[in-house]
Amino acid sequence: MKKLTLLLPLILLTTVCLFFLLFILFEKDPKNPPSALLNKNLPLFSSVNLYNNEEYLVSEDLKDKYTLINFFASWCAPCKAEHSLFFEIKKQIPELFILGISYKDNPNDSKKYLKEEGNPYSFVGID
Repeated sequence: MKKLTLLLPLILLTTVCLFFLLFILFEKDPKNPPSALLNKNLPLFSSVNLYNNEEYLVSEDLKDKYTLINFFASWCAPCKAEHSLFFEIKKQIPELFILGISYKDNPNDSKKYLKEEGNPYSFVGID
């Protein structure tokens, strides 16, 4: 039992060192995580307008448009923190279509949130 207690720190250190060695050998960049959707076509979808239930946006409407898609919710703290950045992006790149998707949120809460904080989106859809 005493040998195991003496060897345990050595085993843990070896495991950590091996992990970092493999990480370096495979040239993984922690600031650039892999994305399953990188360089892939936009999946087919449709979304109803938050403000008008009769208006839809489908994936074909975004063809040949530079589009930024943001999922947000009125209850989401990180969403509130990044919200002002979309106004800056819209100001710097006016031709960019910014699609906001209200995610798992009550439509009335989303409307209230966008009324209070401002609406930087070209279209606001519901998930």
